[in-house]
Amino acid sequence: MKNTILGLLVAILVVAIVNTLVGLDLINVGGGGSGEEYEYLVLNAPQMDQVGFASIAREDGMEPDENGQVRLKAEDLAEDPRAFRVNLLPRTIAEVENEGWTFVGTASNDHYIFRKEK
Repeated sequence: MKNTILGLLVAILVVAIVNTLVGLDLINVGGGGSGEEYEYLVLNAPQMDQVGFASIAREDGMEPDENGQVRLKAEDLAEDPRAFRVNLLPRTIAEVENEGWTFVGTASNDHYIFRKEK
């Protein structure tokens, strides 16, 4: 009986010490994402639209101005099926992913979250 209690106390002490060392990052046990560092990119809806419209403009042979902005005529976009929201969003996500980012998801306020490893 005495040996069992002593063994349990030693086991609890060892687990407590290891837990403390892991909490202080002195021991890296893997799993749980430790050691993975990511860089994040968050774009709001107008920024996403600008990326998509720039993609359409490049496809049509237009180049962005000195500020990197592309101005497309509203009457041209109204009839262009590439500019419809259901077509533009996947195209825009693919365009950002071509730059090395990975799409993570969206926030409830229409912010699109991308990440890539540092």
